[in-house]
Amino acid sequence: VGAERECRSKVEVAEQSLRKSNPSLPVGVVQQGHLARAEPKPAEVNGRADVCQRGDMLRVESSMGVTTLSYPEVRRDEYFAEVLHGERVADPYRHLEDPDTDEARRFVAEQNALTQSYLSSCGIDRALVHEELEMNYNYAKIDSYSRHSDTLLAFFEKEGLENQAVLFTCTHPGGEPTILLDPNLLSDDSTKSVPSVSFSNDGTKLAYAVADGGSDWRTLYVRDVASAMDEKDEIRWCKFTSMEWSSDDQGFYYNRFAAPSEEGSSMVGAGRSTGMNTAMSLHFHNLGSLQEFDELVFDYPEDDKAMFSAHVVDEGGCLCLYLRKGKFNQVWYKRTDTTPPPPPPAAGDATSVDSAARWGFTKLIDNYDAKWELITTEKREWLFFTNSGAPRYRIVAIDLDNPSPENWREVVPESEHTLGGGDYAHGGHCVDGKLILKYMNHVKDELHQYALDGTFECKIPLPELGVISAIHGERGHADLFFRFESFLTPPVIYRYIPSTQQLKVVLKTEIQGLDTSEYVIEQQFVRSKDGTDVPMFIVRPRELLFDGMSGAVLFGYGGFNVVKSITFDPLSLTLLQLLSMDGIEPGFWRAASTGNKTIVRGIYAIANIRGGGEYGRDWHAGGCKGEKQNTFDDFIACSEWLIENKYTSPKKLCISGASNGGLLVTAVANQRPELFAGVLCQVGLLDMLRFHKFTIGHFWTSDYGSPDDAADFKIIKKYSPYHNVQGGKSYPAMLFTTADHDDRVVPLHTLKTVAQLQHVVGRNPSQLSPILVRVETKAGHGSGTATSKRLSQTADLYVFVLHALGIKIAEGQRRK
Repeated sequence: VGAERECRSKVEVAEQSLRKSNPSLPVGVVQQGHLARAEPKPAEVNGRADVCQRGDMLRVESSMGVTTLSYPEVRRDEYFAEVLHGERVADPYRHLEDPDTDEARRFVAEQNALTQSYLSSCGIDRALVHEELEMNYNYAKIDSYSRHSDTLLAFFEKEGLENQAVLFTCTHPGGEPTILLDPNLLSDDSTKSVPSVSFSNDGTKLAYAVADGGSDWRTLYVRDVASAMDEKDEIRWCKFTSMEWSSDDQGFYYNRFAAPSEEGSSMVGAGRSTGMNTAMSLHFHNLGSLQEFDELVFDYPEDDKAMFSAHVVDEGGCLCLYLRKGKFNQVWYKRTDTTPPPPPPAAGDATSVDSAARWGFTKLIDNYDAKWELITTEKREWLFFTNSGAPRYRIVAIDLDNPSPENWREVVPESEHTLGGGDYAHGGHCVDGKLILKYMNHVKDELHQYALDGTFECKIPLPELGVISAIHGERGHADLFFRFESFLTPPVIYRYIPSTQQLKVVLKTEIQGLDTSEYVIEQQFVRSKDGTDVPMFIVRPRELLFDGMSGAVLFGYGGFNVVKSITFDPLSLTLLQLLSMDGIEPGFWRAASTGNKTIVRGIYAIANIRGGGEYGRDWHAGGCKGEKQNTFDDFIACSEWLIENKYTSPKKLCISGASNGGLLVTAVANQRPELFAGVLCQVGLLDMLRFHKFTIGHFWTSDYGSPDDAADFKIIKKYSPYHNVQGGKSYPAMLFTTADHDDRVVPLHTLKTVAQLQHVVGRNPSQLSPILVRVETKAGHGSGTATSKRLSQTADLYVFVLHALGIKIAEGQRRK
């Protein structure tokens, strides 16, 4: 229920229905799952019932002393609640869940105006910050090469301050590039992006996905590679889809959901929809045909919340299907070269017959007990990357003719190090008959080469500390490409030939004048509350003054098996540069050429807390569901360690996180507000009792549990940020961000929590730090955000951080 009128209507219907069956039911009490409304109280504010709350006043500290900050007025319904598992749960800002009401739009506009007013008057030179960001971001950024034939390589490159990366092709590494697709030309304001592409097997066609305004919704198109011109194909309402070509290149498989009912056939503004996405379906598109004629290949009415993807394997002879729930999946397959497809199910039979049987699939793995990822096939034997029976993963071969677990063959056993490297990394690649496996050694990446029989052959020589990503290589190719980087080392693109074990640098990122020699990366292991050692990377000056006076920013995520590591990011590097300017002559970017003084300030840290994938399945599970408090305890322990060891102090420490990391930093701020001077919560998941009711939130119950389950509810309610704002405590300065087209973690999480914080914390006489929010337009959860928007938002964030930490940038520090 979004708007209040809907809420009140349902309250009345629920009460009337219950009262007919139970006349003695007390007024204002509604049973489980229904809305509850207490009888109005006589208290009034400014002559009005407290159902409409005025804007709260807050005294805040600024460079000009203590001033008064007036928060925008927003209606607060003190009587609106739900009864969940026998407990009354207040939700005074339920009406902010609908982003398209006049009330919500006004709230966003007034909050944005307040934030910009505050940032422009806090004493930090935003123009200087933005200028530094632009200058440091202005260089050529290349992802990695991918091979699609002997004479076709492709790569994405973003030149300087271009809003979107451009897709190029060339015949060989370093060859003359040709533009194949420029997303900057897809819209006037560069808010359309291309998040994924897929070349046909012969390299003559390109299927690509377009996202509008940062939304997760995708529209698919097909482009002829030779002419760089689009075909007439257009496929709408795709989300979380791959584009998997058939072996004959006559078309490809894709996933889609039904269009949101309020949108119909138009995708304009679809990213603002908050409706739940269920009942994914798999289709096959024949090139040149209309989408309405695409063949339905698979649906799964037995579980409308499952997601799945198709993979063409065994040289096109098989279609492999992954059915996912959370981080675990089933594996089904069917022959496509010898067995004709079954007839479509008769109307009304969809739920009466098992979907595997309906669509002609064989269940190879028929449970959600582990993660399975196919690496390659050897006739009737398939090699999988899996954590079944191996928390840190192993490689297992399964014979399709004898698939029971007792017949599985272990090819590469579990190691003390983590194979794969988190949720977004492939478990391995088969290239020219060799297995290339990525390992994490205490969150430091390595590449190993094995024979297909599991014999170890070599460790590919790379620097000790860094991150390996964008690995591209196929079985029929003689080489693979990958990217290596660290926080202080710009990306390097390597080409590796397994047959000769030859490693060669094919491209080094060049950034004129960059000198990071005065900084070091160290890794510390912090003892958490329950005795677990938690790794933390720290980037700091070699000559750091350990006096607790350095500005520091601690980042964390801690969820969904995701690993946060020390990748190179010019924007984060700029933040470190700005922190180092604390009243001291600058000397970070281009320090060697300017001859500035030794750097002694500035800390950037990443806490690799439980819930992530740093140490495999057990590390992830240690921060899920009933163990979620471990995630927060780990992060608090890392914060305390930085303070106790004089890297920083509470008045100089800011914490930052996005998405699940936004949940992390806001929950920690509720629990230990005295530890921090600033909090950055970006696109955070904050109303944890309703997250599963919007878009794809239901898919996240694998990590958090379900609020619909009584046991899970009790755990979640203890840390849900929206429901645990602490009155009577002084909070650090907090800046929240969201975007109007974020249809993954929808904006209502941020809007409701900010309203709650401003109301509860804003009334505290001792509160001297602001609670602010910044809402971006025509942007989403982060992916595909135009460079201009990203730099503008980052400048605002950094101004906020510098002011919250009391960083004083001296006059004349603008770079010449």
